Amino acid sequence: QILTVGEINEETYLRKGLDRFIEIAKKMPTIQFIHIGNWTDNHGRVSSKMIEYVKSISPSNLHYLGYLENKELEKYYEESKMYLQLSRHEAFGVSVVEAMRYGCTPVVSNAFALPEVVGDDGVTALQVPPGDSEALAAKIRWALEQKNLRATVGRAGRKRVEQNFSWRITAEQTVEHYYALLDETAR
Repeated sequence: QILTVGEINEETYLRKGLDRFIEIAKKMPTIQFIHIGNWTDNHGRVSSKMIEYVKSISPSNLHYLGYLENKELEKYYEESKMYLQLSRHEAFGVSVVEAMRYGCTPVVSNAFALPEVVGDDGVTALQVPPGDSEALAAKIRWALEQKNLRATVGRAGRKRVEQNFSWRITAEQTVEHYYALLDETAR
């Protein structure tokens, strides 16, 4: 199965690349695709308006599970062969970091912050040009055939998360940043 996670509403549908997720699911009807996340209006309130439209254009191999508690979400990260983050714009990508933490092989658009977050293509993640559905389908098919590659990339991605995005490291970097700012203002 192939997973993506994120809140979806009229504003994030295109920005987060759910349209691309639907498109790739249509191209690969024998593979199960799963979306997990809240469906909201543009103000963050739970809403079914967008999900009804999205379900009407989605293939039968794409399942929408809605919001899940952390324990259940973790199970999907662990069981999924790949995690797709096909965003047109992403400031950081918390969900892709979570997926990497569980050893799930990430496939991301090589746009905005995602390459910086996931690391090198073919080492800690797989990257594709944004909007190139043929390159995406080819990369997914190739990676599905390469079990050892997925395992290697999954382990390397997990290590990258542990070395760069743990709470301890985040706290240390935040403190260092504050000290640097204090030094600048003291001058």
